[in-house]
Amino acid sequence: SHNSLESLERIQAPTFVIGGEQDQVLGFEPSLELAERIPNAMLKCYSQWGHSLYEEEKGFNQTVLDFLREE
Repeated sequence: SHNSLESLERIQAPTFVIGGEQDQVLGFEPSLELAERIPNAMLKCYSQWGHSLYEEEKGFNQTVLDFLREE
């Protein structure tokens, strides 16, 4: 099987990882792992969010816009 985790360290683009601590599908650990493996990645954790970040669309959209403005 293909394991893309090994290539994450080669990502050079600004990367924003958003995760919800209440994610019942994958859990929060994959978000942490992505942020740790991608150089200079920014991790935003939401304690009350789950897997479907679109359910918090206003907060999600604002978070992404803030990241894009910084870059």
